[in-house]
Amino acid sequence: MNPDWPHAPLVELADIRVSNVDKKVHPAETPVRLCNYMDVYSNMYVTRQLVFMEGSASPSELERFTLRRGDVIITKDSETPFDIGIPTVIVGDIDRLVCGYHLALIRPKAGALDSVFLAKQLATPRVARYFATRATGSTRYGLPTSAIESVTIPRPPKPEQEKIAEVLITADRAIEQAEALIDKQQRINTGLMQVLLTRGIDDHGSIRSERTHEFKASPIGRIPSVWDVRDLQDVVDEDITYGIVQAGPHLEGGIPYIRTGDMAGDVIEVDKLLRTSRAIAKAYKRSEVHVGDIVFALRATVGKVLPVTEAIDGANLTQGTAKISPCKGVVSEFLLWMMRTSTVEAQIRFHQKGTTFMEVTLSDLRRIKIAIPRSNAEQWRIANVLSKQDALTADYRRILDKLRATREALAQDLLTGRRRVTPLMHAASQVLKQVC
Repeated sequence: MNPDWPHAPLVELADIRVSNVDKKVHPAETPVRLCNYMDVYSNMYVTRQLVFMEGSASPSELERFTLRRGDVIITKDSETPFDIGIPTVIVGDIDRLVCGYHLALIRPKAGALDSVFLAKQLATPRVARYFATRATGSTRYGLPTSAIESVTIPRPPKPEQEKIAEVLITADRAIEQAEALIDKQQRINTGLMQVLLTRGIDDHGSIRSERTHEFKASPIGRIPSVWDVRDLQDVVDEDITYGIVQAGPHLEGGIPYIRTGDMAGDVIEVDKLLRTSRAIAKAYKRSEVHVGDIVFALRATVGKVLPVTEAIDGANLTQGTAKISPCKGVVSEFLLWMMRTSTVEAQIRFHQKGTTFMEVTLSDLRRIKIAIPRSNAEQWRIANVLSKQDALTADYRRILDKLRATREALAQDLLTGRRRVTPLMHAASQVLKQVC
């Protein structure tokens, strides 16, 4: 922390009020909109665009807890000590908005603190640790008012606070825009999957419709007449099989193997895989995977499918995962996308067994019905479109990761005073423009 910055307990810099406004609607009270726990927990900024719960408040509650532009609110109670003290800022004037129960309203005194600067300080690891150690309770934790009042807040000159807030707001907005872009792209991807994997793309590059092309009924719905429905076992080169039952201890330099836990992301990362002995892997040669194969999660993340990339070529599987090797005439990328459709997912859910631990058996997996074009060229056309859209989403995610890293670095530097805001302003704006 910059020693040139003065520090003071929050109680000296702001008015702190712990709300007691509950969610009940009392006919004798004034109708209000409630800013509740999740409104604060889920949003760095509270705007008029949010949908608030309707409630009521007494005259004294209205006087103490009606929210104004620039108010900071934090979560005061939670099921864990690490979810308390989460801040948000009231942005703009929002009519009839009142601070709800389990929250604390922090109103900076005139000229003392910039609201966004204060909220960002309250979100730092230093303050989070302070609040966590002072939370009381066992099954539910609460933050005493005294802990909120006593937390120390650095107080650089107000213009510097405002510049710090400006930089971090810009970073937050860039992240929000990137997140919105990813959400939009995912909706586009979902729509394309639904269309292309039920109608296909004809030889002229057009998406089929029943007005212009011939369709037929099938066990899984209407499909183009030039498609067929086949059991999954009929479109694989080898029998669908699971992997190693007992992989033994992790061996550096051994053969990597894939567990269901390794399938949580969009790709299987070889550096994170455990490794077994070559002797054990050799005994399970049937479940060795290669580029073009598909890995299916039989347990835990049931139904998750991921491709085998060059990085994991030659790896093996565990008992909770299965190997799907498309046969000649079936494009691996197409089958991968088809396995992600809602039609296939519904069949997998139907076959799931278990209570605490859900799983799908190999025999049920083999009977999953797949709609597939007879033309290898059409399979490629569909797979290429979907893969390009997926790659675009991945690019957006990389941009988002870069933005988040930039914001984290800026917050660490600026909120501790490690680097002063003025020389960073230009550099920060250039980074944000580049990634946006």
